[in-house]
Amino acid sequence: MPHLGVMFKTVSTDCNLDCAYCYYRESLEGTRVRRRISLEMLDRFMAQYMEYVADVGVASIAWQGGEPTLAGLSFFEHVVALEAHYARPGTTIANALQTNGVLLDDDWGAFLKRYHFLVGVSVDGPREIHDRLRTYKSGRGSFDHVMR
Repeated sequence: MPHLGVMFKTVSTDCNLDCAYCYYRESLEGTRVRRRISLEMLDRFMAQYMEYVADVGVASIAWQGGEPTLAGLSFFEHVVALEAHYARPGTTIANALQTNGVLLDDDWGAFLKRYHFLVGVSVDGPREIHDRLRTYKSGRGSFDHVMR
């Protein structure tokens, strides 16, 4: 029987915000240790995942974090190159990105549009609620940056 499902892949536990409720707020050691998926691990994951979905011809990956855009646009350019490299011909590839939106700009927008990424931007309601919960480490709210 064919299998089909979305793979949720954590890019990093790194984040540029300090949200009050975030489960990555403290690392296992109780500090903010930077943890990002290595390119070697990404390569192994992509090869194995594309093999796993080969029988159904559909690959669906949701990229999350921390804040996945901190890995940089070059990381995601590498992602789509690996997807193309490892996917069997005719495979439909769907990517989603869950982000706090702070780092999105025109370059990100062009890339996300070109590769048809579904983008979810985390907003915790109106400014007064969002800025109370989704702050920078300085305590300043992030609402205006997210809306931009």
